[in-house]
Amino acid sequence: MGLYSHQSVMPQRGRDARFEPRDLTMWPFGQRRRVISAAEESPERRALRGQVEAVIDEFRPFIRADGGEIELVDVDERGVVRVRMKGACVGCPASFMTLNLGIERRIRERVPGISAVVSV
Repeated sequence: MGLYSHQSVMPQRGRDARFEPRDLTMWPFGQRRRVISAAEESPERRALRGQVEAVIDEFRPFIRADGGEIELVDVDERGVVRVRMKGACVGCPASFMTLNLGIERRIRERVPGISAVVSV
């Protein structure tokens, strides 16, 4: 098998019965999280969420101009922000660049304690 053969990169189900697609998921997607209700949320976490939402609101007009939408899903205790891209942003190749080079960069500049921004 060559170095660039798909068999050397991806295990096949017949040959490796232990392989499952979830084995390819990386942090923070593969971890279970306890959902925290608004009543249980600490004031610090609410403030952090508000700061993140304010930065996202700066980008909203530009995203809406292209027919898309962005929704803040969660900010967890490790500083990972989860957002959901909607509308024209779903499946758009430029949404990755918008999220990483625009939104994530600005959030990390303005909100201390944020480690990553991921799309769910």
